[in-house]
Amino acid sequence: MIVGKGSHSREQVGVVNLFGGGGAMKNFLIIIVFLWQLAYVYGQPNNAHFFSLQDGLSNQQVLDIVHDDEGFMWVATELGLNRYAGKSFKSYYAADKQDGQSINSNEINTLLYADRKVYIGTRSNGLNVLDLGTNRFSYYTHDAANPKSIATNDITDMIEGKDGKLWLATYHQGVQHFDPVTGEFSHFNKKNFPGLPENSIWSLAEDQKRMLYIGHVNEGLTIMDPISHSLKRLTNHNTSGQLPDNEIKVLFCDQAGNMWIGTRKGLAVYHPASGKLQQISLAGLAKNGNEPFVYAIKEIGHTLWIGAESSQLFLLQPSYGYDKRIEAVQHVERFDLGKGNNTMVQHITPDRFGNVWLALYGGGLGVVSHIAPFFSVFPSDNMLPDRLATVSNVLVGENRTIRLATEGSGLVEMNAEGRLLRQITKKNGGADDFLLTAFKDQHQHVWLGLRKGGIAVQYAGSSVWKTIDLGEPVTEVRAIYEDHLGQIWFAAHQGVFIYDEGKGHVQKLLINKPMLGDYAPRTLMEDGQHNMWVGTYGQGLYVYDPQHKLLRKMDKGNGLQNNTINHLLRDRNNNIWVATNQGLAVQEAGKKIGDLSLLMPPGGNAWLFVNGLAEDQTGNIWCSTKSGMLRYVPKERRFLQYDQSFGLPLGGFINASVGKDSEGRLYFGMQEGMCYFNPATIPSNLPTSPLSISRFIVFRSGESGTQVDKYPSPTKAIELNYDENSFRIELAVMDFALDGLVEFGYKLQGLNNDWIFLGNETNLDFRNIPYGEHELLIRTRMKNGQWSQDYQHLLINIAPPFYLSLSAKIVYLLLVLLIGYIIISFYFKKMKAESELKLKERQHVQDEQLHAERLNFYTHITHELRTPLTLILGPLDDLSQEQQLTEKHRELVQTVQKSANRLFTLVNQLLEFRKVESQFKPFVPEAGSLGE
Repeated sequence: MIVGKGSHSREQVGVVNLFGGGGAMKNFLIIIVFLWQLAYVYGQPNNAHFFSLQDGLSNQQVLDIVHDDEGFMWVATELGLNRYAGKSFKSYYAADKQDGQSINSNEINTLLYADRKVYIGTRSNGLNVLDLGTNRFSYYTHDAANPKSIATNDITDMIEGKDGKLWLATYHQGVQHFDPVTGEFSHFNKKNFPGLPENSIWSLAEDQKRMLYIGHVNEGLTIMDPISHSLKRLTNHNTSGQLPDNEIKVLFCDQAGNMWIGTRKGLAVYHPASGKLQQISLAGLAKNGNEPFVYAIKEIGHTLWIGAESSQLFLLQPSYGYDKRIEAVQHVERFDLGKGNNTMVQHITPDRFGNVWLALYGGGLGVVSHIAPFFSVFPSDNMLPDRLATVSNVLVGENRTIRLATEGSGLVEMNAEGRLLRQITKKNGGADDFLLTAFKDQHQHVWLGLRKGGIAVQYAGSSVWKTIDLGEPVTEVRAIYEDHLGQIWFAAHQGVFIYDEGKGHVQKLLINKPMLGDYAPRTLMEDGQHNMWVGTYGQGLYVYDPQHKLLRKMDKGNGLQNNTINHLLRDRNNNIWVATNQGLAVQEAGKKIGDLSLLMPPGGNAWLFVNGLAEDQTGNIWCSTKSGMLRYVPKERRFLQYDQSFGLPLGGFINASVGKDSEGRLYFGMQEGMCYFNPATIPSNLPTSPLSISRFIVFRSGESGTQVDKYPSPTKAIELNYDENSFRIELAVMDFALDGLVEFGYKLQGLNNDWIFLGNETNLDFRNIPYGEHELLIRTRMKNGQWSQDYQHLLINIAPPFYLSLSAKIVYLLLVLLIGYIIISFYFKKMKAESELKLKERQHVQDEQLHAERLNFYTHITHELRTPLTLILGPLDDLSQEQQLTEKHRELVQTVQKSANRLFTLVNQLLEFRKVESQFKPFVPEAGSLGE
């Protein structure tokens, strides 16, 4: 049965008449009678979930769905394209600028996935193609100047032909044949094919012999041979009504090669080999009794899923003859999706995991899980006029009848399928509306503990409730139990009462004097040695021997972790299991009483509050807790946890409210109903699901808070700028049925090398990650499972800011080298200049020394010359005065004298220059007149 937010109903019938096949109906008469008893259809929708605007879907008018190779669902709506994965939608909207980053129209009619491309047929803007390798859009629109362009921009359907090319149906220009390689269109319309009845087309299909079936808006069905271009027409008129209507909304070719035809007035099927057309009547199950408008057809397994108007979904199982012709429909079921009469099932598609997706025009997106719900809840929506009160106990009766004792709603009866049978209150013969506990003994007598006080019993075969007299007023009867002698034990506020109905004898056990609140007994259980175990509200556990003598008391610090005993259970091996507010304890049958083993469930907190216990048919112990359900596997000594992710309702369970039927189903009472399930159908190990990084969102800085999507490369790497170091990574469990049942862990190498546990949270937020290369590793495990060894990898390369980039570092290096070169050059120049200066100074000193030496030499020579010259000049003066000399000789002497005087003058000048050089100037006083 489909479960969802609305009401869901299901109707079924054995065989549907095929008009024109009366002889075949006679041949299958025996099959008809047998199949009428069938109540199960392979692949029936056992669980449906719906997505709407609140879940992120851009629009409720969903027209088509496709599933790509990576597991993403692409959803066409009247307001944009959506991609779904995991828990979220990503919406694509039209933009003013057609730059390959967005679609060119928000109104989308149809989708097709092929060769890693999503083909998007719009209502008025032609064909968009999204390349999933580059994440860019390309556009094909009508161009009057280009005869190879699409003839019109209105696309109603698309299919991929066996030649690898695409067939496109349009509303105004017939069929278009598109070559994705060349980007060219061939046109098939009334202009080119006069035999084509009209250009308005709703649907297309190709059969196994590559014949093209064209469903018209008003002119029935046309079958075209793409090679010979021959045409064959089927209409309501020329088929004598076997084609229900001339408006063909959907076409589908099944595995046997039959062509299914969905029309405005019902369903038909065409057998190409024989050319026979047969109508399939659905009116007997339809809401209004008329043939429904059929919008969608899909074969899943061996079952035909038919989507129709008014939220109707039909499931058919056809029977084929030797020639693959349909001879009968073995079984038909109708499901009401509960979305109202204005919702149409526009498209049906399965994904690779087995989930079935439904495009609901007016109802959003639906999905039928391939995994049945693990847990069921009673009552379902609108089953009771008022909310069901707390279920205090569960009684399993004959004929698969379950009775629920409630604290306010009386006794409520249901069957094993979860359907309400009746409600027994005080107004219609019940003992009371407020029942604290209930018990059924071996004689099928039903015993009730009443909140108003006292005990009521209804004997087997009687409808009258009788009050039991225990010799004194009793209140708060919370537990009733039958021992091996057939005596009935009552746990009341006043103590424990033992009632022997045959003898009319009552015995009372006082746990303590006085019987204060903490000592009030809450649960009873007899062990294999006929000892009676009594659990109290706050004083631990008491064990009495068959003579009703106290054997042992166990409390906190004395075998138990907590003094509150919520429930007791004896398993098939006579072990006693004790449910407390601090975990679980077990008394093994072969050990001394009081030698308890303590079992602490993982998770702590509310998981430790164990409310009820039950043993399944394989010996596992099921424990209801405040957080969910526990399954303890004794052979493996481990707990398996089941919480809201598995479909358990919130609110927790009720103490000791437990039941088990003959087929092994377990029942646990809750605050507002009951949870029931078959443990055999709940696997210990869940199937796995691939993991994908559905989105990589970069948060831009600034007040605008803009977000930009980035896409990893085929090598699982992503490049980011330095200012894009704050981002979110959204993880997606690709199998919808396992969403919420997968737990994640991650580590970002380069930042943190420790694994971080996420639980089932799928968003990873990172802020201000330093630049550099970081490798993100993601691991998964199914709940109650082990971590996988195959990690999801993503290399994140955050570029440094420009001033820290490689080019900047090269510039910095060049600048350093240049500065170093300049410094070194300056240093060498300085050293050279200093060397030259020192050399010059040294040379100058040497020159001065040489000059001084020369002067000294000249001075010495001059002194040496002056004396001889003086000695020469004296005789020369005398000789020049000599009268005896001839005039000739006198002239010679005068010449020598002149030369000697000149030489003497030069010698004196040299001596005077030396005095100046040595800064020695003798003081030579000279007479003179101051007046002058």
